Amino acid sequence: MSEAVEDRDSCIPDTVKNFVFDLHDATRRSQVPAEARNLYVVEYKSLCEKYFANSAWPSPAGVSSECNADPIFLALYGELTTRHFHGACRTGVRDRIDSWRSYRHLFDTLLELANDPAADTMGGLCVPPEWAFAAMNEFVYQFQAFCQFRTNLGGRKEHDLTVLRENKDAWAVETVMFYLHGLVRVGCPEPGGPPPPTAGHAAFGTYAAVGLSRLECLLGDYTSCLSALRPLGGAVASVVPVECAPGGARDDPLHGITAARATVAYHAGVSYLLLRRYRDAARTMSPMSAVLLRGLRSGTLRRAPGGEQLPKLADRMVALLAIVSHLCPAAGTCCSEEVRTHVQDRHGDALAKIDSGDEGYEELFAHACPKFVSPAVPNYDRAGGSAGGPPPPDASKAAYNLQVRGFAGETAGHGPLRRLRSYLKLYTSIRNDKLAAFNDMGANRLAGLLCGYKLKMFQLENSSLYGPAGVPKDPLEGSVKSALDVEYYVEADVVYVEGEEDGRGHDEHFLKQLESCNDISAEVATVPITV
Repeated sequence: MSEAVEDRDSCIPDTVKNFVFDLHDATRRSQVPAEARNLYVVEYKSLCEKYFANSAWPSPAGVSSECNADPIFLALYGELTTRHFHGACRTGVRDRIDSWRSYRHLFDTLLELANDPAADTMGGLCVPPEWAFAAMNEFVYQFQAFCQFRTNLGGRKEHDLTVLRENKDAWAVETVMFYLHGLVRVGCPEPGGPPPPTAGHAAFGTYAAVGLSRLECLLGDYTSCLSALRPLGGAVASVVPVECAPGGARDDPLHGITAARATVAYHAGVSYLLLRRYRDAARTMSPMSAVLLRGLRSGTLRRAPGGEQLPKLADRMVALLAIVSHLCPAAGTCCSEEVRTHVQDRHGDALAKIDSGDEGYEELFAHACPKFVSPAVPNYDRAGGSAGGPPPPDASKAAYNLQVRGFAGETAGHGPLRRLRSYLKLYTSIRNDKLAAFNDMGANRLAGLLCGYKLKMFQLENSSLYGPAGVPKDPLEGSVKSALDVEYYVEADVVYVEGEEDGRGHDEHFLKQLESCNDISAEVATVPITV
């Protein structure tokens, strides 16, 4: 044991000892969810601010006497303290390796308990959903951060390179996948299968599926990102407010944790966008964006667990919705009036520049997309500088830049399509040669453009997140539909246009104005008036 660990274990405040004792009792003995949640959400945060704002918690060995050296609880406690240390203190390469070992110990313990429940003499585990989500979210985040760390070899000290060479299997993607899939299998069994061995396994399995979906998105496998949500049933549907669901009520597989719902909405939305399912992307992100915008404006979400990440997710989803609604105007009908207004206020100038012919999609997407990573382990022996050679290029952003360039290539051909659409919206019929002249091209090229526009706007689409009897649909389910907001056909030398009615209606606009009027009236009523 190092001197630093001995120092912090030598004088543990009685308040911290009592907290550890109570937390062990709530998670392992009494297993009362409300008590466990209060200890984690309220008291743990208070103790962090009071005693450990810039330092580490006592080690598991230092508090083992408060929990009768319970190995399952100590594995959980080790994750809790490791996560706090990485958020409150400056970490090095050794700390990243130690964190990997801490997570492996926790997941090995949980999986061994699932395989042999009888070996647990206490017979249960109760973990608050907030704790399980934070643990799995941090696990995927640290994998992402370590991938970026180990692929940026420029200026690395020889000591760091030695540690990396000795731990090439640390944060290996296949091991990370193994643990996530294992927890999902145990905590989210298929219908008809055995139930989760404990409530703690169910919580970790649920958010392991969320973490697996996020991981697949970071690796650029968007189909797997959506399929990873299948064990949760209505995970994608859970991002929609309850009042929008058939019947007005349903079971929420994410237990109402806003940060988890936002994570699902964001990564599922990115996946739908890059699979060219634009309306599904808007239908997934818009409701959650509205919830985040209202909650952040009122301040209620900033105090929620994981609330520090919500402003960034909200800003990214709004930028993605700006891209989606501009690439596919019909997708805008899937957004609420509140979200459309915010998109226009936030990114209206950037979209106007794109309409004028400037590049803009790439910049918006680079701002809004996840920080994609490559899981490949580099050759540490080729790190430059030690032999006087040039430093190796920074490969930490290679995967990210590749995805951004791929998206830019996909959107590069949308300029002529937007111009064509703008003319089609003005006419009910127009001669081919006239339309070709407007678009500065010949008749043959125009014919190809008209066909290409129709083809490009055919996409898989889920018209609703729910199937018969209000059962949530599979995230990958869908039928091929046209996402054009203007229908046209060519007969002889004439293009006939059949405008599609705007399905948004006027109700949202009037309701929004009434709400604004009520807000102004309430504000005026607070102004003191003296006569």
